[in-house]
Amino acid sequence: MFLTDFIMHRRGSRWLAPVWLVILGCTQLTAQADPANVYTQDPGADKLVSIPLEHPTRNIATLIEGIFYRWVEDTDITAQDSAYTRVPNNDLPVLPAILGGSPTVEFDVNFVSTGTHYIYFRHRSPNQNDNSLHVFFDDGFVDTHEFTVNTDSIWETEQIAGTLNVTTTGQHTIQILMREDGTSVDHLTISDNPNLLSSSLPFKLLSLEGEARGDFNRIHWTTTNEIATDRFLVQRFTQRDWITVGERTAKNIREGTHEYEWTDPADGSTATVLYRLLAYDLDGSHTVSRTVSVRSAPVPDDLRFFPNPARDRLHVLLDKPAVRQLTLTVVDAMGRRVLERQCDRVAGSTYTDLPLETLPDGIYRVSGTADGRVLRPQPLVIRR
Repeated sequence: MFLTDFIMHRRGSRWLAPVWLVILGCTQLTAQADPANVYTQDPGADKLVSIPLEHPTRNIATLIEGIFYRWVEDTDITAQDSAYTRVPNNDLPVLPAILGGSPTVEFDVNFVSTGTHYIYFRHRSPNQNDNSLHVFFDDGFVDTHEFTVNTDSIWETEQIAGTLNVTTTGQHTIQILMREDGTSVDHLTISDNPNLLSSSLPFKLLSLEGEARGDFNRIHWTTTNEIATDRFLVQRFTQRDWITVGERTAKNIREGTHEYEWTDPADGSTATVLYRLLAYDLDGSHTVSRTVSVRSAPVPDDLRFFPNPARDRLHVLLDKPAVRQLTLTVVDAMGRRVLERQCDRVAGSTYTDLPLETLPDGIYRVSGTADGRVLRPQPLVIRR
């Protein structure tokens, strides 16, 4: 059933004419306005406009299939200012780029510079879903943007294809329309710099990667164009905040590429760990890099046994009383499996025995599992 409603809302110092909306069963309501949320362009380098999307000038709800939807503020410690905005996910249809046809947030901005301006959204992909939105400028369509899916559901900044053509200084209005419910966006940055993402740091960050290496996580980054760069701090996100886990002194050389790395001890869990860089200039100012995620592999326990060198029998220690069954594998220097045996715990004991009578003298490697849990292999010498 198509619904209609009569709406009127104010934008800046003018009132929009009354209109009737009949769009895909959607009806738009009068805006919730906060005239204090008017943003001003920075006249300095890059002509930045920085907008926390959870604080619009107007928030306009829309009635869709009998339910009112609007952009709502939500909290997340990893978001900028610990907050972001989204339209609650309720399996709504994809909505077209029509003003008045979907939940809308509007932002009044006082521009001090004219010309082409570029748009950067900070977003994430909850539950690895693809998300999208529509962008309008002074009621004119700019772009429909589908965000890149981030499988780790972390915040990333992404430039959209559409641009703003600011023909006059003074107040203009940017409108963000829901296309898909569940879309989560944190921050909107507008700039006259088309390469803001690569030039916002006091150096050029060519790569930033993280990988699990068993006992530790390796953070590796490559830079160039280091100008007055002092140092890099490696930070890890804990349950409530970012903490510094390492520091590297910058080479501070403009020419060539420069590689750095830091190793952070793993905690033995399989949780995803977030890392970022803080890059400090010689004047004390700093900038923050994008975030990388590392899914740590569980750190195996050591396989412990004695004596070593051994003769005819090996005593394998069982540190954990709950272990009921131990599977041991012995491999020779050529990589051939020469012995495999399941050993049960000796009653009342903290070890189990592995007979070695059938193996000749030589160098071996012993691996094993304790109740299915992999143990770290260890070298063994048999000498009689």
